[in-house]
Order: sequence, then structure tokens, then C-alpha cells
Amino acid sequence: MAGIAGFTRFNADCTRARLVACCAALSYPGDRQERLFETDVLLAGQFHQDSTGRLDTPVSLGEVQLWLDGEAYDVEDKNAFAETLLQAYRKGDLNAQLAKVEGYFSAALYDAARQQVLFFGDRFGFKPLYIWVSGEKLAWASSLKAFLNVPDFELNWNKAAMQAFLDLGFVPADQTWFVQVQRLPAATILQYDLQTKTIKQETYWNWRSKPPFEGTFEEAVDELLRLLRRSVKKRLAPNTLIGLSGGLDSRALLALSLECQSVRTFSFGQPDCWDIRIAQQVTQQFGVDHLVLPLSPENWWQGRLESVWRADGFKNLFHLHLSPHQKSIRALEAVHLNGFLGGIALGGIYAQAKDWKSNRLEAAEQHLSNYTHFDPPDRPFYQEAPFEAYRINNRQRRFTMAGVEEWGHAAAQRMPFTDAELLEFLYTLPADWRAHSRLYNALLLRHFPAFFKTIPWQRTGVPIAQESLTRWILRSRWRSIQNRLGWIPDYSSTNYPQWAQLPERMQYFRNVLDPKKAVYPDLMDRNLSGLLKPPSGFFANRLQWIELLGRAVTLEYWLRRCYKQD
Repeated sequence: MAGIAGFTRFNADCTRARLVACCAALSYPGDRQERLFETDVLLAGQFHQDSTGRLDTPVSLGEVQLWLDGEAYDVEDKNAFAETLLQAYRKGDLNAQLAKVEGYFSAALYDAARQQVLFFGDRFGFKPLYIWVSGEKLAWASSLKAFLNVPDFELNWNKAAMQAFLDLGFVPADQTWFVQVQRLPAATILQYDLQTKTIKQETYWNWRSKPPFEGTFEEAVDELLRLLRRSVKKRLAPNTLIGLSGGLDSRALLALSLECQSVRTFSFGQPDCWDIRIAQQVTQQFGVDHLVLPLSPENWWQGRLESVWRADGFKNLFHLHLSPHQKSIRALEAVHLNGFLGGIALGGIYAQAKDWKSNRLEAAEQHLSNYTHFDPPDRPFYQEAPFEAYRINNRQRRFTMAGVEEWGHAAAQRMPFTDAELLEFLYTLPADWRAHSRLYNALLLRHFPAFFKTIPWQRTGVPIAQESLTRWILRSRWRSIQNRLGWIPDYSSTNYPQWAQLPERMQYFRNVLDPKKAVYPDLMDRNLSGLLKPPSGFFANRLQWIELLGRAVTLEYWLRRCYKQD
């Protein structure tokens, strides 16, 4: 993952040693530190992960310096991308350049002549960059924990963000754990004037609808295939790795990748889970090198708390599944093709959200409950957006991406389903074409039948070619009831409700959530220790219990680490 960090010299404590400490908070063993940049005005630095190409920073053009975290997929390499951004800035064309870049990145730019610092990133705001402004004090970092080493930085906790995390499972929009620290918003250029100590913010792109697609369903399938092939090809690397589950998205990425080159795959979970069984069936059939990373009662906890820390506490510990195997994945020195956003974009999970156009606030409240003030749905960014845009900016960007970023410490992440041209095309289609994976499944069965016609989908246990049965299973609770009755085995990849109740783990959870020892009682009027008791009864929702318990333990652990208590 690595990242960038820096701060202005606002007092005598703003030293090289402090910057080194900030940068160290971004790093993972094996990351490469770039030379530190120092002037009388500011200090900045960067750590790099070299699997996506080397970049020597800062990249300079006259008196302008650029630190770049991430990459673009339609530019030759990182250095060329950095130079393109610098040239665009010099010509006054940075907004237009950013609006057409296809990438996953954030950046800081220092212009000594104009005495200003700019921050910007990819259009969807997927690559995190956090910014602290307090009068003449300015600091930035790719990881929130880096601010703990910034001079004069105080732990001014954002209690509303904590409540949102406990209620929703993620922190909405651009909020962070600290009141005074903002995450760089999507499609935004933030400019700080070093002379006037003022900040200006502008949006360089927003969700605007294109004319509806006028072709046939079959023509839409063909165009979707073209865009998927193009997106995957742009993101392939010689050392590509795909996390293969029993779902559709990772299998689609494998099928598309094998049209271009050989790749390696891996899967994780309990030895007999659907994900591993189906992944092995696929890889054996197509002769793909495959690695199995087992999860068990013995190893699931390994590295889990460090993963929480790396994720800045934004990801529930029970969702950090790869924690025990980070070193194994890191040793592969690979670039990972991630299926992030496939379910929303291609699966059409929310394609038929009926209330969005007629009552945006009501639709937003269904997603963020009483936290919509963090991201007003009527702001210009969503001017002509589908409902999915609101979810992408919140749950997908802040919950799902928190795991992707944490995973990025082990392998650089590339996400073909976030391709802007692909998304723009999908949102020109009739909603009923996208809903329930109708268009997606048609493409998979027509163009990749060997991957999908007879091999089951883990959500149903049957191939998607059996359309009627698939729809019936998805609508009913039959599989869930059969599992509870023991009529069919539970092929889940994990069993956290059982593993969490092992004596050693429950003792840890009790200690962490004990109101007499914990940090959280000073910040909220909740007794989280009440979550320690698992629900009982045949219809008890143990997965919901483990979700709520995980949120509480994750938050408390993050708080303790910030206070250096754990």
C-alpha cells in the first residue's frame, strides 16, 4: 500500500524526525522509502510498493513538486502519469486532465512560486488521502494513524462518526475518527494557500447521465463484453493474481484475463467451503496455478488486530479475512485483480431503487439512516446520478474499500469493474436489464460457457444457467433453513460465530469491552459489553451478532492503539 505524508513548518517541532515517524506509519516491511523533501515551508515524504512500477518522488517541474500515491491505467507508467499531471497543472488544465484519467490514486502538489499546496485524487475518491487544516497548520497523509506523529495534533474525537460506525458498519462520506481531519472527497481538488492560510475546494467531475442506450439487449451484451475486455487488459500485469471465490465476479475476471495471458489464483476459507471447492473445480479445469489459504479455529485470529490498525479502524475485524496470510500473499510480489464493485455495477443489486428520483432524502435515509447530513443527496455531485452513486460514495468507498486498501499492503490492487467508461455505459441501460444480473449472466453464459454453464454459483449451489431455480433460491430462505436443520452441510468460508466463542477469544473481547477499562465510555453513552452475549434460539441471527460485536471491538481496539494502551 505505502502512501504519502507531509506537513508545513508551523513550529519548531516540525522536524525531519517527525516526518520520518509519519511516513513509517504508512509502511509495511518491504516498502521502499523515497528521499525526504524539506524546505523552510514544508516537509514531505513517501513510501512505495514497487509491484506496480517504480516512481522516484517528488517528481519535479520547475518549482512544482508532486507526490503520487497510486497509478493510472491509460498512461504508460507512473513517471509518465506524474509528468502528465504536472504539465496539465502548468497549463491550467488540471481539472480537465483529472476528469478523463482512469486510475486509482491520490496526490499532493507543492508550488513554491505560487505558495500553494494542492491535493487531488481519482474521480470516485477510492484512494484515501486525509487532510488536517487548523489555521496555519496543515498536514496530510494516506493513513489516518500518521497524524499521531504530527506536531500539535490533538485527539479530538468525532463522536458522531463513531456512532455511525457502530450503527452502519462504516463511517460515511468524508468523515474520519477525528473532527479536524477530512478525507479528500471524490473528484475534488483542494487548494491550501500558504500565505493567506485559507483553503479552497472545487469538484472537477460529477455524476452526469448520458443519453439512454438505444440498441438491443444483444447489442448491449456485446458492448459490455468489449468494455470488460478493455478494462481488464488495461489492468493486467505480468505478475497478476486473482482471488478466486465461488462467486461470479472473480470467475469472470479469470475468464477475461486468460484471453490475454496466464495468471495465478488463490482462495481462502474453511477447507470444504463453497469458495474453495468451486475455485478448485475452475482452476483444475483450466490448468490455472492455484493457492489455497485455509481459515480455521486455530489460525483465523492471527494478524487480525494488526490488520485493524492498518485499516485505520475503518474495517470490522470480522471482515479482514486474509489477515493470517498477508505475508504469504506479499511474498508473491503480485498485482491483484479485485472484483470490487461487480455486484453493484454488473449484478444490478440496486438497479431498481424506486425512491431515488422521486424522494432522494428518503432513499438516502434507507442507506445512511439518520446520518445523511454527512452526505446530502441533493448536492450537485449527484446531479444526474443513479442511486448506486450514493452507495458507491458511502458504503462501497468507506466499507468495502477499507478492506481493499488494507489488502493493498500485501498486493497492489487493480479493480476492473470501477472503469469509468464501463460504469457510464451501464447506467445508460434500462434498469431491468441490469437488475438480478440479467445482462451480466447473459454475457457470461454466451461468451464464457465453459466457466459458467455447469459450474455452480456459491450463492445458490447451482449454475446460473438454471435460471428459474436460481431465481427461486435467491428469493426464498430455503437454503438457509436447510443449513439450520442440518439437511445440507454449511459450506460457508468462515464460521466466526463459533470461532469467536472460543474461550481465549471471548476472554479478550470481555477485557476489551469492559466499561471499567475501555476508552469508549468516555466518548458515548453506550454499554458495548452487552454485545458479548450471543443470541440463542433456532432463528437467532448469529451473523448479525458477530457483525455488531466486531464493530465494537474494532472501534475500541483502534482507540486504545491511539492512546498506546494496547
